[in-house]
Amino acid sequence: MNRKSSDNIRVFSGFAFNAPARSTLYSALEPVRSEIPEFRWIPPERWHVTVQFYGVISWNTALELAEALASFQEYRPRVQLQEIDAFPSMDDPRVLWVGIRPVSSVFCNLVQQIHALGQAMNCPPEERAYRPHITIGRRRSESEKTVTMPKIWSAEPYETRLEPVTLFRSDWTQNEPHYTPIQPSKCTK
Repeated sequence: MNRKSSDNIRVFSGFAFNAPARSTLYSALEPVRSEIPEFRWIPPERWHVTVQFYGVISWNTALELAEALASFQEYRPRVQLQEIDAFPSMDDPRVLWVGIRPVSSVFCNLVQQIHALGQAMNCPPEERAYRPHITIGRRRSESEKTVTMPKIWSAEPYETRLEPVTLFRSDWTQNEPHYTPIQPSKCTK
């Protein structure tokens, strides 16, 4: 990918999901998708757990971030997929998400290190509390206010291992986000 150093792009770091986890979650969400037509459902290949949103930054800064994040490639933290919730609330759901619960301290330690890395590169984390989750849907319109959520897990929450943290470019086209991994070894200035 050739870019000029003056180009600016919108980026975030996040953990992608492996194919078996995507398949399991997609199947578990079938009743939700069929019962709640008011939402536009995010395709599974776009599911991820955002670690930090950096905003619009220069291409050079994005390359530096991607290089720095590459030092975390050996880590694939274990997490449990939890309940469905919504932003800003279940009484007025605009964004539906599945909560993430770390299984060990690895996930939390990585998040802290990645936030510190962003801070050191003049990309501080957001001021609101960090809530790890997977966005699964966005409300199509403001007309429906209350949505009743079916339970998605009948037994224990599903446990999986996340993919290594990646820097993603985020572009909005046709009212949908598209995420492109930025791999430092494939980037040229």
